[in-house]
Amino acid sequence: MQSEKRAEENEHCRQIVREINLQGGLTQRQTLMLIYLLGSELENVEQMRAVTKLVRELGGNELFLIGEPEGEVEDGTPNA
Repeated sequence: MQSEKRAEENEHCRQIVREINLQGGLTQRQTLMLIYLLGSELENVEQMRAVTKLVRELGGNELFLIGEPEGEVEDGTPNA
């Protein structure tokens, strides 16, 4: 009985992913951001921290940055 319930829950998750892809799909960055946001909703704090940390590591700076990062640009001059 428990395995049937779990199978139904898994299928529901797959349906959500299919719906997202039918709406035009997501870029790699958007997929990582979605995983990050879903991970931040986890009730288990240790799992939430592990998931969000991994996504931050995989996504790098460009995951959260909207504009150019502050610091140096390619020619070595400061970017304010």
